Amino acid sequence: MPAPGATLPLDVRPLVTAERVIRGCSYGGARTREDLPRLVALYLAGKLRVDELITQRYGLDEANEAFRALAAGELGRGLIVFEP
Repeated sequence: MPAPGATLPLDVRPLVTAERVIRGCSYGGARTREDLPRLVALYLAGKLRVDELITQRYGLDEANEAFRALAAGELGRGLIVFEP
């Protein structure tokens, strides 16, 4: 996410001459009420293999280390595990 007030230098000519459009989106345009239940169902059915994408697991007490590793570029996809 860009910082508040961030600007984008832009050549506007293609917007006019090529009829291009600039569109913003949040969460990649996902429809969370429809998409998340479908993704969970795919995961539970073994068709969406998310576990293979996780490169490191952290306990809640290691959250600061997880964020440090992420900021340093040392972490691909980490997961902070909340255990009761």
